[in-house]
Amino acid sequence: MSSTDTYDFYKNCCSDFFESFEMFENEDILLDAIKAYCDSPSEGTSQDIYSAYLITYRMPGLKELITQMQKYEVLSSRLMAKHRDHFEHTINVFLLGLSIYQSNHSLRQAVDNKLVYADKYPSIKEEFLFRWGLTALFHDVGYPLEIAYGTIKEFATKLIDPCLSLQDDVIQNSNDSSSYQAPIAVLNFPNLNDITHINYLNPKPAFADEYHIKYPNLKNNLPDNSLSLIANFISNLGFTSQDKILQIIKDSIENGLENGRVDHGIFSAIILLKWANQAYSKANWNPAYYYYPIADSATAIFLHNTYGYLFQEPPYSLSPLNVQSNPLAFLLILCDKAQETNRQSYGYEGRSVEFSQSNLVISNDIFNLTLLVSLDDNTLAGLKAGEIERSINKTVDVNSVFHDFRIVIEN
Repeated sequence: MSSTDTYDFYKNCCSDFFESFEMFENEDILLDAIKAYCDSPSEGTSQDIYSAYLITYRMPGLKELITQMQKYEVLSSRLMAKHRDHFEHTINVFLLGLSIYQSNHSLRQAVDNKLVYADKYPSIKEEFLFRWGLTALFHDVGYPLEIAYGTIKEFATKLIDPCLSLQDDVIQNSNDSSSYQAPIAVLNFPNLNDITHINYLNPKPAFADEYHIKYPNLKNNLPDNSLSLIANFISNLGFTSQDKILQIIKDSIENGLENGRVDHGIFSAIILLKWANQAYSKANWNPAYYYYPIADSATAIFLHNTYGYLFQEPPYSLSPLNVQSNPLAFLLILCDKAQETNRQSYGYEGRSVEFSQSNLVISNDIFNLTLLVSLDDNTLAGLKAGEIERSINKTVDVNSVFHDFRIVIEN
């Protein structure tokens, strides 16, 4: 397989993907939007993919989450020292994941094994498309919270805690940042349980008997808390109990809030579960659609940031995530870390390395990503590519999918 421009590669892979099965939901609209974006990547064609996906799966109201994410990161661009685009980034993560699925047998096999339940789509490919769309397109919707917390922490601490020095009888700003200072002021939630609450979802009375035969585990003791639902899915990894995982999650959130830190991945998962919960409550759809695919996607979103610092550290010290353990989380971590091109830098400090273009080679054995830079001295870019590759290898077991995995730099 020869190397090709990334967007040509996405377009070809997605075309092959959609042509390989007959969609149960609306046809053509999503593929047409993907082709248009690949021909001309822009804010407008990105919007069209979000809209097409949500119209396809009858949830256009959820686009408000994407709209607010983009609005907030652009409007706050001068408040944070450094942050980058997450709007088009999520589109590129979505397309990269579809392309890997179409090109790699090991990933498809893992998906076929894990994404099955009684009311799945007739085609496992559409089941994957539905879950991967939720996972990729909504994995950063909590970013406005992370920006807000970071902004409050930085500015409140600077304004309320003076850092002055006296030099030659002149009072000056010492600019001493050598010692860590606890934040003076942070945002907080009056009651975290209110944020994480979700409604019980029960089937229509006419379908209740059939539903409870199919899903006896959903008959009693349904979770009314999004964190409990996520902890249940993570416990399937088998390293400890659901109750212990739930406590780890709560402790992490509370410690972060006390110190002015918010993990956007955690809150993206909470937000998706909360919005989808209200949507399903109003629509009175089959609750299994919520408790299986949407909860699975939210768990992958939760894990894409937390797996490394919550579960790969003591006392659990888990190995890199294997694709068979959780294919959606595996794919999101890989795509999120690898997707470096076409990301606008925001913030008032110096810009990060910008990769102007990329080429991809993906097959059953190979993942080779070539990042192109316009810098005369590509030393910094080379270091960045090395960091990406090391971060991916630390968090996910790439060899469970690809035997040849490389990220390289070219001028």
